[in-house]
Amino acid sequence: MALNFQIPKNKKNQDLKTLQSGFGIPLKASLVPTIPNFPLGNFPEGITTFGTYYYDSLFIEAPSYEVASYNETDGSYTSVLNNIVFSPDAITTDEGLKSGVLIKGCVVDVMATNNIVKTEIAGQNGTVKEYISQGDYSVTIRGFFSTVLPDLYPQQRTNLLNYYCSAPVSLSIVNDFLNSIFKINKIAIESYNIFQQEGVRNVQYFQINAISDSDFVIKEESK
Repeated sequence: MALNFQIPKNKKNQDLKTLQSGFGIPLKASLVPTIPNFPLGNFPEGITTFGTYYYDSLFIEAPSYEVASYNETDGSYTSVLNNIVFSPDAITTDEGLKSGVLIKGCVVDVMATNNIVKTEIAGQNGTVKEYISQGDYSVTIRGFFSTVLPDLYPQQRTNLLNYYCSAPVSLSIVNDFLNSIFKINKIAIESYNIFQQEGVRNVQYFQINAISDSDFVIKEESK
């Protein structure tokens, strides 16, 4: 769902106040945020360029995978790691410092499904349902990148997002909502949409459609 901006021509590209007024009611209503008193609320993780606090940011770790290279001279294949793209964002984990892209303002939707086998029986209406297992979670991430200057496009992080979503591997994510509640630590990208809004140069919107993924190890046992 796209947002419609109403920015007067004589006030375009002036200051942050103009952007706040044109961004929509949800942000405008939060222009004067207050940090809740512990333990009644959670502490914010930071402040956006609009001056509002943000919670539950989503961090996508830079993917690492091997790329096959063909040698036409001897007809051999070699595998090398993908090129490491510089990222301005990084977080500290138990495994050390991880680089990636940080999404400060995003909304995450999760839909759960079950794998059920339906069997039709002659002479009986409906079907017999047999529960097999829980299916994958469908995850939708909607967010944006922005810069302080009205005429400066957030090209670096947009390029990173496009590069990560195009990777042929699952992506490791850090988000309290996904990690703690649904135990989702990795997602496989099914599709993503990077779209712009007329009248706003320094904001880039995107939507990511993914499914949950998990690591597993296959062991071969001999009889």
